[in-house]
Amino acid sequence: VRIPITAKRDPTLLRIYERPDFGGQMMEFTDDCPNVYDRFRYNDIFSCNVMEGYWIFYEQPNYRGRQYFLRPGEYRRFSDWGGFNSSIGSFRLSSVKHHSNHSTYKHRFHI
Repeated sequence: VRIPITAKRDPTLLRIYERPDFGGQMMEFTDDCPNVYDRFRYNDIFSCNVMEGYWIFYEQPNYRGRQYFLRPGEYRRFSDWGGFNSSIGSFRLSSVKHHSNHSTYKHRFHI
């Protein structure tokens, strides 16, 4: 009897970049990040690729400040996710999944 081996696929994946259009240093994340600078050594995220899952970016560390909801897709510039600048202090995986027939689904939250 042969049992097929399947690779475990992580259901949540986020790639962040230090430059627009996916340039510069890249880091992959599969979990929450309470302080971007501590893990990325940069305060600015100029582009990102949400491969899987739904994520929330926060302008300040420890999940504070203005929030941006990102669904799977490519974000070539911070303005693509509705950001006023490239400064992101933290991000986390959202437990809420949105289903929409729209090609873009952007939200801007304020605390």
